[in-house]
Amino acid sequence: MSNFIPASWNPRSRKDFLSLVLGLTMGLGFLKFATPSNLAEMAYTPDGIFELIFTSWPLSWGYLLYCPLLCLFLYTNRSFISVDRSWFLLPCITWLCWNGFSCIDTIDVALTKKVMINFCVISIAWYAGCSVDVNNARVTYFLSPIFVGFLYVIWSGFGQKFGGLEETRQMIYSETGWESKYPPEFLYRIARDRIFATLTYPNSFAALIVLILPVVAVFGSLLVKEFVNKKIHLLASAIILFAGLCCLWWTGSKTAFLVALFQILLTFLFATPLKKNLRIGLGVGAVFLGLIVFFIQFSSYFEEGAKSLTQGRFGYWRAAKINYIANPITGSGPGTFFRAYQNLKRPDDEMARLAHNDYLQQASDAGSIAFISYSVIICLAIFTGFKNFPKLKRSKSKYWMLYFCIWIGFLGWALQSLLEWTLYIPAISCVAFFFSGLLTHHYRVKPDNPA
Repeated sequence: MSNFIPASWNPRSRKDFLSLVLGLTMGLGFLKFATPSNLAEMAYTPDGIFELIFTSWPLSWGYLLYCPLLCLFLYTNRSFISVDRSWFLLPCITWLCWNGFSCIDTIDVALTKKVMINFCVISIAWYAGCSVDVNNARVTYFLSPIFVGFLYVIWSGFGQKFGGLEETRQMIYSETGWESKYPPEFLYRIARDRIFATLTYPNSFAALIVLILPVVAVFGSLLVKEFVNKKIHLLASAIILFAGLCCLWWTGSKTAFLVALFQILLTFLFATPLKKNLRIGLGVGAVFLGLIVFFIQFSSYFEEGAKSLTQGRFGYWRAAKINYIANPITGSGPGTFFRAYQNLKRPDDEMARLAHNDYLQQASDAGSIAFISYSVIICLAIFTGFKNFPKLKRSKSKYWMLYFCIWIGFLGWALQSLLEWTLYIPAISCVAFFFSGLLTHHYRVKPDNPA
């Protein structure tokens, strides 16, 4: 190790290296650590080199990678955090501490332990994100491995769509006793044509696309512009966007599709170099066309009464509300919605392990303070990000578009969390919280700093 990282390296080189390794770990997470934290037992230790390469890894491996790197990254970049605005550091530590306090009254210690480990890791990721100067070349070292990892996930999604899922189905159905050999959730997932790539569920894949696709598309464009050909950099961005949106469509996630339309509208309004009326016209036109396609594609879903809402999420939310009212201070314990729901569900409600609303589940699992502090974390990132990216744009920073795409990706993830539970997937929530810290941190306008 001493030969690989010479003692003569200056702090800048050390920071660059840590940024690259941290990005590599998070990019690897898309492939290996996408198991929900409350179902950590689903990811078993690989048996042999084949499983090591092609199957998910235990979440404990991910935590062992994430934690030291995030702490070291935060320590190395601590000088960038504004001490005079230390109040913005309070919501995240309040949220984590109150979840820890609510463990006292948990109704399932095992579930709470699994979830709390995840919460600790993503909280560190939030503070590590606060230490990032987005107006700095170092952010490209962090994003490069994420760019590669995400493209592999997209490639995997295309593989599933064009034969991969069918081949897997045929292989499983040809085995003797396959009905009892595999978990029911896995068989249900495989039986449908909705792709999920390297993640566990189609909606999780959709959430990752909503969060990462904007910044990856722009980052790819900047890479091509810098190293290949300036004339085709927009083509590179268009190809990445097209591939990502195709995968989003194939996941069958209705929420993510609507969120993506909103992201497209905001991009036209705030990030395109066109005249105001033209930006508005193109943005509204794109959304209108998207909504027509949406209602045509999912017309049968609405004709049947939108059962995933009426018999699914509405039932989850009703139970979460009842559980919160019964335990408004500490809830039933982090990650314990499943146990509470077993006692509160109506006979015609679908079974679920999570509330499919990260905000409501915070209230149900850990009480009012957890819900408020978590909501503040999300809202601070959204509003400060929206306030800060025009400053970067006016300062003619070459990184302003990356910052905008991080903001719009995080906004999309936050909106989808109203109907999903990706807070409990380390591969997604760790990146989302890192982006949240980056957006929340006060940006001081200054010239591009390559150091």
